[in-house]
Amino acid sequence: FPDAAWAGYMLPTIPGSTNWAFRSLIGVTADSLLESQSSAVFSNNGNTYEVFNSVGVTREGKVSSGEYVDTIRGADWLKARLQENLFSLLINTDKVPFEDDGGDMVENYMREIFEEAVDNGFIAKDEDRQGKYTITVPDVADISSADKLARFLSGITFDGTLSGAVNKIGVSGNLSV
Repeated sequence: FPDAAWAGYMLPTIPGSTNWAFRSLIGVTADSLLESQSSAVFSNNGNTYEVFNSVGVTREGKVSSGEYVDTIRGADWLKARLQENLFSLLINTDKVPFEDDGGDMVENYMREIFEEAVDNGFIAKDEDRQGKYTITVPDVADISSADKLARFLSGITFDGTLSGAVNKIGVSGNLSV
């Protein structure tokens, strides 16, 4: 059951902090595969647990759609924590006013989660070590009357850059005497 061993090893980690590739699994015998066999699995977005440089390791770390497991898991974590934090704002605040101050409150609660995602290694940092994300909350004056009547603060967006992970390294150089 290499899949159970892999999940058991990785799921206790903080989402976004780990790469699912190159993990050695306890109690699982690695396969000795030819490169052509590994390539066939990888071309179908599969994963292997194989001997690689004399060590048994997981290779690729993808889901069937071709996306990396750590990316899917991190995105799910981000969505769930945003929902929880925004719900916490609504239930633990007497009133989130439908004015720009209320929008600032929403942005601050979102920013808490994005900063945690940066700390976890899911969202990338820029050259100043700041999270590479933006959160945009529209001015209340730009919200439609219908949304205001429905008490629906709409139009909030975010953009972020994933930190990703390295699965391959290329090195070249020259030596001379």
